[in-house]
Amino acid sequence: MQPPPSPSDELFTNAGIRHLRLEIPPEGIAELRAYRWRRARDAAERPKAQATVREGDAIYSDVAVHLKGAAGSFRPIDSKASFTLNFDKFNPGQRFHGLDKLSLNNSVQDPTFVCEKLCRELFLQAGVPVPRADYATVELNGRTLGLYVLTEGWDRRFLKRYFQDPGGNLYDPGMGRDINATLPVVCGDNPEDQAELKALAAAATEPDPARRLARLEEVLDLDRFITFAALEVLLWHWDGYTMNLNNYRVFHDRATGKVVFMPSGMDQMFRVPDGPIVVSGRGLVSRALLRIPAARQRYLERLAQLRATLFNPAALLARVDELAARVQAALDTESLLVRARHEAAIQSLRERIVQRARSVDEQLTGIRHLVQLAPGQSIPLTNWVPRRASGQPAFHRSDASGTLQVRLADRGVGAWVCPLWLEEGCYRVEGRIKTRLVQADTTDPLEGAGLRVISPRKQTEGVEWDWFPLRRGRDPRRRVEVPALGFVPRRLAGTLDWTPSLYRVDLRQPVAELEVLCELRADAGEAWFELDSLRLIRER
Repeated sequence: MQPPPSPSDELFTNAGIRHLRLEIPPEGIAELRAYRWRRARDAAERPKAQATVREGDAIYSDVAVHLKGAAGSFRPIDSKASFTLNFDKFNPGQRFHGLDKLSLNNSVQDPTFVCEKLCRELFLQAGVPVPRADYATVELNGRTLGLYVLTEGWDRRFLKRYFQDPGGNLYDPGMGRDINATLPVVCGDNPEDQAELKALAAAATEPDPARRLARLEEVLDLDRFITFAALEVLLWHWDGYTMNLNNYRVFHDRATGKVVFMPSGMDQMFRVPDGPIVVSGRGLVSRALLRIPAARQRYLERLAQLRATLFNPAALLARVDELAARVQAALDTESLLVRARHEAAIQSLRERIVQRARSVDEQLTGIRHLVQLAPGQSIPLTNWVPRRASGQPAFHRSDASGTLQVRLADRGVGAWVCPLWLEEGCYRVEGRIKTRLVQADTTDPLEGAGLRVISPRKQTEGVEWDWFPLRRGRDPRRRVEVPALGFVPRRLAGTLDWTPSLYRVDLRQPVAELEVLCELRADAGEAWFELDSLRLIRER
């Protein structure tokens, strides 16, 4: 649906950067100064002050102001706070360029000031409604605060741009709440009636995959949700719904009877350029869909389409440069350090965009070879390639004896690697290993010769995959592993004749790119891996 022209359009069409002067009386400042963000609080509990807002000769009186932001972005009033401005709450009918409400975001988590505007444009181009963004410089009671990202408010006026009936409930779940909870309502004719969320949660928890997909189609704008989820992953919106159960809104479109998901808080994008294209995050609806093969195929097809059309690196880089030039002009009065930091951040963003496109293309090619096994089925492991991790390992493959050999004269790590894509489930890798004079620290469970399964795209230790950046595993050797819960692999040292070995896998992703390793990690020694015995078996 193409929204009709609006007086607010001029705010978001790359005109000059506006300058806003906020004047808040002392009693209002005191009220805002007392507020601190806490995880358990709802946005409705944030105290509001009355302000006068000036833009050039235009004066807006009795504007409701509250501080916005959460765990990473909240700043107190005496710092570079973020604000939500409501122009008609205390002064009915007052509009700012046709808007009732807008936000001024401090962009403290995005030194480029570019991600929010760039990514909102991409979601809009893909047909997913999201408030528009641009820029403003801000003063507060004569104190210069600097550049802000100005965004359109989440309210009925925004909904009218994209939906025939804006009277359905618009929900702001806040941090960590899913659609199976009672959610705060931003606006809506029946805020107490959340039956549509209950129906969606029931559909998402339907145990039968085919019936689950049919039930979701009835209550969810499925095509738009697939686009929403694919773009969140493509742009690596790690702090959104699909991966982290944060920064999203939900709207009940009464004209269709279906629920629509929309993104917000896109100030930390492209953070993991080589992240997987299929994730099992925290969002109930995305998890429920991606575990259905037919729905996952639709998702992958949509992601490939978005990569081929919207995610054009040359066009994105040109847009980044265009926005960066506007931002840099607004930063001319800032210190040399601030401007240098911005230039470095822009360069990093440009590099991550190129890397993301390359990684997505590689994964879209690889996933075509997805291995699908029923419980009890097995396949031989082939396509082995040697890999040096450290030191100077020597590799030899003998088709005559049917072996893969790794030899270490000094400290090092070497492995024969078999890449494969697997569906979620429990597996084991089996094979036979022979060793000679392997010198290894037997107190370290990764030392010696053995089988191992890893995913280079995994960041956490153990069975879980969690994309929250603070959850990254401390040991880079272990965070890539995909072990079964409680499984302790046996590693071989010394001199041993052919010995059975196995590695159990508990894959908790809808699909994932894995690598099976025939690995030797030691101070010295030799290991042989019997080709005919190397197999993958699905246990359940």
